[in-house]
Amino acid sequence: MEKEIMLTRAKGAVIARDFDLAIQLYSSLLEADPKNIGYLKELANIYVKTGKDEQAIQYYSQIIEYYPHYVEAMTSLGGVYRRLKRYDDSINVLKKGLSEKRDLSIVYYNLGFTYKEMGSYEEAISAFKYVINQNPSDVLALNHLGFICSKLKQYDTSILYYKKGLQIDPNHPILNYNIAKSYQKSNQISEAIKHYEKTLRVNPGWIDAIEDFSELLIKSQQTKTASELVRRSISLHPSDGKLLCLLGEIYLNEYDYSKAEKTFKKADTLKKDDVRILSGLAKALENTDKVDEALDATYKALEIKPDDKLIKKQHASNLLSNNEFEDAHLAIKSLYDEDGDKDVEVLDLYGQYYICDSEDEKAENIFNEIKKINHHYKDFMLSAANRYSQMGDFDKAEKYAKEYVSKRSSNPQGYNVLGKIYEKEGNLEDAIDVYNKGILLSGNENVYASSQKKKLEEKVDSIKNVPEVEEEKLPEETSQEENKAEEIVEADFDFDQLGDDVVASTENEESEQNKDEIDESDESENEEENV
Repeated sequence: MEKEIMLTRAKGAVIARDFDLAIQLYSSLLEADPKNIGYLKELANIYVKTGKDEQAIQYYSQIIEYYPHYVEAMTSLGGVYRRLKRYDDSINVLKKGLSEKRDLSIVYYNLGFTYKEMGSYEEAISAFKYVINQNPSDVLALNHLGFICSKLKQYDTSILYYKKGLQIDPNHPILNYNIAKSYQKSNQISEAIKHYEKTLRVNPGWIDAIEDFSELLIKSQQTKTASELVRRSISLHPSDGKLLCLLGEIYLNEYDYSKAEKTFKKADTLKKDDVRILSGLAKALENTDKVDEALDATYKALEIKPDDKLIKKQHASNLLSNNEFEDAHLAIKSLYDEDGDKDVEVLDLYGQYYICDSEDEKAENIFNEIKKINHHYKDFMLSAANRYSQMGDFDKAEKYAKEYVSKRSSNPQGYNVLGKIYEKEGNLEDAIDVYNKGILLSGNENVYASSQKKKLEEKVDSIKNVPEVEEEKLPEETSQEENKAEEIVEADFDFDQLGDDVVASTENEESEQNKDEIDESDESENEEENV
């Protein structure tokens, strides 16, 4: 009677998810009956449910020891070993299960799963095909086969397996998600979008699906749709730093650097020490000329992931922007030493360094080397334009920016950089024209260009509308004395003194005249004496 009560309590504890109590009760029951398969299974299952696979091993092993033909325990133990990455142990126990000639589909499924996790894809395909031959409706096996073929870049075959699974279960979220990724990789974008949408209808809060779908939309020039998708998801998960990071990246693609900065900063408060967030923040800050703050962000990211090559490249670029050329050179040389002679992005950084070091010929040689390695890579032109602009050589900056625009005419970034150069030169009309071209490109918004265009148009209008002040010219015959006389007339004075002033003036004139006559008489006498 006491045993039955304890067993009832143990089962109730499992249902209530009070696993500590359940373990305590089943352990007590097992002490009284050490070979009871039911108690052993329950204890093993509880440890698996609570993520304590290591502790589950002893109970599955005891079942196999007491009951050597118990295939279910073998498959369960094989799964435990797989999750612990003890792949050889997993294969050994599963092969032992195969020798029992029972429940073969289940054993082969687990064996295929282990081979897949090991990266032994041929063995995995063989195992899953056995499962499908036995049960063509096994959607999980079909999903695994599709996944493996996708890994092997056999996208068409991958899609066929996923389609078979979706014929059985059209709303299966994992199948829809995986087929969307295969369609995306095979550049069948419309089909990929359709299945991402279906995935999120079934599972609206699936962060990985939202992230992948958003990135596809951005690449497809559908940032508005991506923004709406992420915003809806944020309303469901307002404290999810990963979603906010996604929104920040969308703002970057719309060249809305101010909003991007704010969003990444908020994401950083929710998801501390995330390299992707810090990298995005650094990009936003650098594009708003907060280069010192951008450098701080990449320093922090490097502390978290010192071997992350993308962060190391971004950090080297930020050092150049901060005029810390010696440190930048060391950082770039370190990247170059890691097989950087074939990495066009590292060579690009070297070219930028040479521009900052006033070694234009070396920079040009680097850029020619980039063209030989990968003639599709044109970003070095934008980099050169930005660095020449930074160093005040606007002619060369303009040359490289124009070259980039001619090669990548559908990319708004080229127009933004060229517009910024024109602004620095004071060519406001040209800047407005270039920004307008960047805005008119279909697809992504260009918030930066729109903002700058508006500011410049207002500035140009204010210059045009300044009223001209005409200098008043006096007629040539008008003397200074006459001008002064006019000023006197306009001034206030005592009219009662007018008569006296005139008399005094007349007397003065007569006196001056007498003096002139005396002077003339003296001069005449002197002339006579000289004769």
